[in-house]
Amino acid sequence: MNSLVNLSKYKSLQPYPPSDLCRLGGPNDGGYVVSSSSVSQSKYLLSFGICYDVNFEFDFVKSQGEKVVAHMYDASTHPFSLEHILSELLKSVRFHSLRPILGYLSFLRKRRFLLQADSIFQRRNVSDFEHNGCTTLTKALQALERNAQVFLKVDIEGDEILIIPEILSNIDYFSGIVIEFHRAHALWDLLITFVETLSKKGMLLDHIHVNNYGGVSLTNLPSILELSFSRVSRRGTPRASLPVSGLDAPNSPVRSDYEVIF
Repeated sequence: MNSLVNLSKYKSLQPYPPSDLCRLGGPNDGGYVVSSSSVSQSKYLLSFGICYDVNFEFDFVKSQGEKVVAHMYDASTHPFSLEHILSELLKSVRFHSLRPILGYLSFLRKRRFLLQADSIFQRRNVSDFEHNGCTTLTKALQALERNAQVFLKVDIEGDEILIIPEILSNIDYFSGIVIEFHRAHALWDLLITFVETLSKKGMLLDHIHVNNYGGVSLTNLPSILELSFSRVSRRGTPRASLPVSGLDAPNSPVRSDYEVIF
């Protein structure tokens, strides 16, 4: 393990997991642990932040036999950009590995599958108001069928803090949420309040994972934290420690995962 993160003072962050957790997405970064019931209850996947990684979205849609439609938002995704293709080719040459270019080809294949399953790619970012090609969570929800259950995935490199009020005001739409908090250590009180507010609204914490691309602060708080929520009923006992073997994996495969204790 990289380091020990002691969160025993923060009981609201101690997951009380349902029995049906599964992992969707890549084997490392881009993979998330979620409740399979929250996935199956969803008619839509609303995904903010994909870049060139649609492994989570692919697994989500495929696991439901294409009965769920994904709406994906990211202004940085240009699938057939010559600049991006050359970048991946140069990486393959530099590292004497086909992995970068094969990863790009896998992205194209999975993107094609999602398009054939009626999913939609929006070359726009999501923020707290409409500006410079950005849209809002509320606008993204308005593009979906009214009253349909939505699973929300948020990985927008720090801007998640801007849409927290909209997540809370639209909470009844969501069957489940997975969100990655950047600069979590600096926003710790807000993060705790967010988790506790969701819990009061029936959206319970399923799982947390420390992203090992981020560090740990001097107060032993993680810089990047992944959190999963659902409304699924649960029994048993809270987690005493993380990660969970068979579900969790380090975001960076060349570094060990962080161990969390409560």
